[in-house]
Amino acid sequence: MKASVEAAGWKPLVATAQWLVPALVALAMTLSPVKAVARIYVFSDPASLQVNKDLGAWIGKQQTSPIRIMDLSLPLTYHADAQFAYFPYCSGDLALRYIDAMHVDYVVLRKQESFTRYYADWLANGIPDRRAERVQLPSIPGAEDFIVYRWRPASQGGTMPAGS
Repeated sequence: MKASVEAAGWKPLVATAQWLVPALVALAMTLSPVKAVARIYVFSDPASLQVNKDLGAWIGKQQTSPIRIMDLSLPLTYHADAQFAYFPYCSGDLALRYIDAMHVDYVVLRKQESFTRYYADWLANGIPDRRAERVQLPSIPGAEDFIVYRWRPASQGGTMPAGS
C-alpha cells in the first residue's frame, strides 16, 4: 500500500492525513459535548439562577431555625441554607403524608415544570390541605414563575384534612 501511495504521488496527502485525522477526531470529541452542556439547568439561563438565589435567600430570612424545602431542584434550597426534600413519585394523598413525615417547611412549585399529576393539580388548584398556606412572594424578577407554600404541621396549629 505504501508503494502504491508513493507511486501515485499521494505521499504528501498521506503525511497530512496522519495528523489531520487525529486532529479532527480530537476536535469533534471536544466540541460535541458543548450542546449537551448548554442544556444543563445550571448553565442554561443566568436569570433563572439569579431568581433561585434571590428567592432562596428571601425564604431563608423568613425563618430563625433550620428549615426543609421541597422542590424539584436544589439551587433555591442551597441559597436558603436549608435542607432539601424531593417531591415523591406517588399519589397526591401520599405526597401530603410524605410532606408531613419529612417535616417540610416550604413547598416550592415551579410553573414551567411538569412532574406528576398531583404536581400539575397543585399548580392549577393549590395544595388541597389546610396546612398549606400560600406565601406572598416579594417582587423579585422571575418570582412570578414560582408558587411557594408554607407547610404548617398539625403539631404547630395546622389542621389535618378530613379522612387523614
